[in-house]
Amino acid sequence: MPSVVAGDALRLRQVLGNLLSNAVKYTEHGEVEIRVGLDDMRDGQCRLHFSVRDTGPGIPDPEHSGVFEAFTQLDNGTRMGGTGLGLSIATRLVKLMGGERIDLASAMGRGSTFSFVLPFEVREAAPVPNRASDEYSGLRVLVVDDSSTSYMLLEEMLANWSAEVSVLNRAKLVGDRMQNAALRGTPFDVVLLDHSLPDGTTDELLRTIRLDPATAGTYVVLMSALNFDATYEGTRVIAPDVCIAKPVRQVLLRGALKASREPRKPLVAPPPAPAERAPAARVTTAEYGLHVMVVDDNAINREVAVAMLEDLGCSVVLAEEGRAAVAHAQHDRFDVIFMDCQMPGMDGYAATEAIRADETRRGAAPTTIVALTANVMARDRDRCVAAGMDSFLAKPFSASQLEAVLEPVAARRAATTAPIVARFASAPEPTEDTPAAVTQVSDTQANAILEAPPMSTGNTARLPVLDLEQVATIRGLGKPQIFEQLCDMLFSSSKDAFARLDAALAAGNVEEIAAAAHALKSPVANLGGRRLAELLERCENAARDGGDLVAVRRAAAGLKAHYAALVAALETENKRATGTG
Repeated sequence: MPSVVAGDALRLRQVLGNLLSNAVKYTEHGEVEIRVGLDDMRDGQCRLHFSVRDTGPGIPDPEHSGVFEAFTQLDNGTRMGGTGLGLSIATRLVKLMGGERIDLASAMGRGSTFSFVLPFEVREAAPVPNRASDEYSGLRVLVVDDSSTSYMLLEEMLANWSAEVSVLNRAKLVGDRMQNAALRGTPFDVVLLDHSLPDGTTDELLRTIRLDPATAGTYVVLMSALNFDATYEGTRVIAPDVCIAKPVRQVLLRGALKASREPRKPLVAPPPAPAERAPAARVTTAEYGLHVMVVDDNAINREVAVAMLEDLGCSVVLAEEGRAAVAHAQHDRFDVIFMDCQMPGMDGYAATEAIRADETRRGAAPTTIVALTANVMARDRDRCVAAGMDSFLAKPFSASQLEAVLEPVAARRAATTAPIVARFASAPEPTEDTPAAVTQVSDTQANAILEAPPMSTGNTARLPVLDLEQVATIRGLGKPQIFEQLCDMLFSSSKDAFARLDAALAAGNVEEIAAAAHALKSPVANLGGRRLAELLERCENAARDGGDLVAVRRAAAGLKAHYAALVAALETENKRATGTG
């Protein structure tokens, strides 16, 4: 495989984005995989084979040709139906890039694979030394994962860094394998443990590892899909050393391996009582010195984002709505723009499209634009990508998630000549076949889509009225009295917010109900009101999904009572912190 090729990045991103979006939408269980392979290479030219595979319900043979036609509707037993114009346009774009077609391999119950081949020009790149190879040479790692795709990728990454890798796909084999290795004098240094193995629970495996003297010192990395609560996992009585999201990014895995060689925290210790928890430690990181813009119509959201970003060494410009953001982007050069999606007037999607169009007109390099959204449904991700955003963060987000977004941008500024895994030369100016809103693939997009665990859990009773971990995070941002100030802002604005919601409910205006619930949800979540935020999200979703007023009013029932409970909890916490309670 050549390390650097030149091609039409704009159109390629649009095609892959469409195929990945469809795969995620139709796959309720299993996985989605994208592969790139070398088809042939000669005389400075190469042909790369791209494939997107899912484990969804599959498509019956008679419907294979029809899925590439505009507005085809599929009847495959799923809740989602239809491909709209997506695959039709994707096929057209593949042909415009020199490909012949998009192939489909699928059968009912066996998932689907869409693939295509495109020509590229091979570009020379300076060899990059593998710095991790020497550092992790001889490190013994056990990977425990039942997904072959997942453990093969981990095995390849670790082998490239010269680690000694063993793989197990069943939980019940872990104890014996680790004990035998310890008895031979070659104990495992690190265990990468999948969160949801079919034949054993996380608690059982952690207990097996931690309570056996021969294996108790092993560094345990818990891996899970993005819908798990890392805060909760870290407060188990018998806890892993670190939790990271799947698919596992190289930067996170390297960080875990590095941490495995540092002084350890106590292995078995009960979590502190909520009233005794100390503020979370501030993020310690090198000053980024990045220039960023935060676009959000909610004052509490802006204050939290600014505090986190300034704590990471960023200079921050604020905009309260889309038009102001576009004006700032035209007259200032930002490293990153954090864009709220739903705002009155010009929303984040329209603002991003305007910024991308202006960048194309001026021939300017695309700015990294990160969506800030309180919604993490597939349709919201699709809208972010279609508008030209590079990645997104779900509100409320943590400082570590912000840091993960800033890290590749800062690295690119520090060493602009460093090659990345996949780099494409600038594409031709967009034509009528390629909307200007679709931009060159960025480092952030290449790394991963970043998101916080979704708030929706299906059981609000297990969610705290006030999340003390979030409170500690806000208090640890280095601004005196910031939490108390944010509480005052919520208390003063909530009266109008609930009045707006009440008026919309009385009028039966489902669009206004959804907007009112959405506007209140993210500031509540930012202050730790997880239970109320969940209920507001349910109300918003009920209003957006069909507009059944009975269901919407049922979802809205009790919101004021839960808000009163949150206010009482916030006031109690503030009295405790100031010593007046």
